[in-house]
Amino acid sequence: MTISAGTRLGPYEIVSPLGAGGMGEVYRARDTRLGREVAVKVLPAHRAQDPEALARLEREAQAVAALSHPNILAIHDLGTDRGVFYVVTELLEGETLRNRLASSALPWRKAVETGAAIADGLAGAHLKGVVHRDLKPDNIFITRDGRVKILDFGLARLAPVISQQDQTSAPTTPPQTEPGILMGTVGYMSPEQARGSSADTRSDVFSLGCVLYEMLTGRRAFSRPTAPETLTAILNEDPADVSESGKQLPAGLIRLLRRCLEKNPDERLQAARDLAFDLRSILSDSEVDQTSSGLREIVPAKPRGEPLRRAGETNAGALPIKDPAGSSSLSEPPARAVTQRGKRAFLFGGLAGLVLLLIAAGLFVRRAQETGRFRAMTARLESAAAAGHLDEVSGLLQENGLDLGDERIAGLARKVAGTLSVASDPAGATVAVTRVQPLAGFASRRGITIGRAPITARRLVAGEYLVRLAADRMNPVEFLEPIEAGKDLRIARKLVPTTAASDGMTLVDEGGSAVSPQGAAVPAFLIDRYEVTNARFLRFAAAGGYRDQTFWPETLIVNGKPTPWAAALQAFVDRTGLPGPRSWSGGSFPEGKGDHPVVGVSWYEATAYARWLGKELPTREQWWRAALGDTLGTFPWGNDVKTAEIRANFGLVGTRPVGSYPVGVSPFGCFDMAGNVREWLRDPASDPALRSVVGGSWEDPAYMFELSHAEAFDPAFANEAIGFRLVRPIPGR
Repeated sequence: MTISAGTRLGPYEIVSPLGAGGMGEVYRARDTRLGREVAVKVLPAHRAQDPEALARLEREAQAVAALSHPNILAIHDLGTDRGVFYVVTELLEGETLRNRLASSALPWRKAVETGAAIADGLAGAHLKGVVHRDLKPDNIFITRDGRVKILDFGLARLAPVISQQDQTSAPTTPPQTEPGILMGTVGYMSPEQARGSSADTRSDVFSLGCVLYEMLTGRRAFSRPTAPETLTAILNEDPADVSESGKQLPAGLIRLLRRCLEKNPDERLQAARDLAFDLRSILSDSEVDQTSSGLREIVPAKPRGEPLRRAGETNAGALPIKDPAGSSSLSEPPARAVTQRGKRAFLFGGLAGLVLLLIAAGLFVRRAQETGRFRAMTARLESAAAAGHLDEVSGLLQENGLDLGDERIAGLARKVAGTLSVASDPAGATVAVTRVQPLAGFASRRGITIGRAPITARRLVAGEYLVRLAADRMNPVEFLEPIEAGKDLRIARKLVPTTAASDGMTLVDEGGSAVSPQGAAVPAFLIDRYEVTNARFLRFAAAGGYRDQTFWPETLIVNGKPTPWAAALQAFVDRTGLPGPRSWSGGSFPEGKGDHPVVGVSWYEATAYARWLGKELPTREQWWRAALGDTLGTFPWGNDVKTAEIRANFGLVGTRPVGSYPVGVSPFGCFDMAGNVREWLRDPASDPALRSVVGGSWEDPAYMFELSHAEAFDPAFANEAIGFRLVRPIPGR
């Protein structure tokens, strides 16, 4: 279907075609209401007639429109006009990454910068529960001013299948997602997509690894003559080492790329936001030499009596000037030639002097302007500091690229700054800080990498910071810390290795708990950073966990009555009668909820899942130790009650993806311990027949987090607001 110029689709007037692909045709159009140019994508006729496809596209377009991320193509509108379904997006000028890579690979720094921007966009989408599932160079756009945009975000999920011919290897046709059985594009899909399994956010991390590999090497990570061969390579083979491209790459970048391309999602880098952070850390920490090949030859001035020579010519190669008698000896040039050379020398010397004078004048003016701007900026800083507006001070420093270590603002630093010293085990962890206040702008605020531990007395504007430590093959840890003016805060953290048994867990040191007897210490343990998600629980169900009595007691208490295991399991089914949480259907979780906490699970199901992994539900003492640490504040972040609904999910609108509230993290780096879902505990409540849930949930007011509001239920009970997380002993103890 081709639409001619001048055709109106709703308020949008078609101007000219821009391109076509598997999902339809794209046109340049004018929004007659706002007088702006936009891009209009028109669905193919066969899809426009599919009510289910239209409904799904509308849902996904609405989800993507709500993302509002600078690295995701903005969706302005969608509608139907005379049977033509269309989606309206911002109009971009530039080229796709596929076109950029057509000639050669990118310089590694540019590839890393681009990869970090893509990861930022994915992280923003994953935070809202949206998974791309079809990331490839064709769906990444580089604008003329260098901005990176992810295209077709979520729309590619309407074309969940590929043909049996690998069109991604055809040099004249851009890769497309064709109808078939698998979801994604051959050559860029993850192993779980290649198997036809459900794909969560980690699938996008794998696809971005493929894109990053191609940007660095100029060739695809997995490319074979046919689609089946390519799928086999994705499932069973590693791509050629990037070092074979001949580029000098940082070792950390090579390691990070390998983690992105791990076949097992559990061993892969777990989050796009971690990938963005690690890529920027590589840029800031790289020690790869930057050399120049543009060397100039310097020719010394001609001594008196020596003939003029070309650059590079030696005395031995100089040709003597013969005198009229034919003798082979050096002689002075004629007087006229000397006069002409003298005039030229005088003229060139005068011009050179004038150029130098102009340069000096320009430098003077520029320096004066810079000095004036600096004085104006420091005056603003001093005024904000005097008024106690430290958030403004921090923002001005970051906007102007100034560091509190700059001697020119040493006086200001003494007034507004404290210092942060960080040690990590193992040493060398990358440390980044993000200022928490003002809370309203935290989601868009970028963290600042301040170096590798150990770090000594790094100056920071006083205030609350989210501190993040990350190291290769270690689980990252995040926590909140207050910096006080004039004081040095010293922190030391031990990172947990990323293994199959401890992936996603953080260390809780030995210490007291809000519910421990006075003087009693809770031994150190590991605990999940996040609540167990639907995607993770699905592995247990798919592995036959509900049918394996090894993980279940012989007799269960259901509605207060002892019930044999086989009979009790009839109550642990989803909405369609299949084994699984009460909130699921068809043996799987609701679409788009893979990174939400699993709910609708009883204490028995949570315990069975824990046994399947060789872990446990936390005890009362362990949970409160992890939630409040040594501070024993009202909430995991302290005593600030007014911001509780910003720092935790008490919003009465349903569960959110785990980790969506980073400024509510606990002292040991556990997310969502307040709000989102209540969490099952291992030990019985005051009534031995019941089990406790703690932490409050999305359907509760914030005060339900408090210790006095813990609730107790039958261990077979389940609802939409109860989930769990797990603990395990420290290996070797």
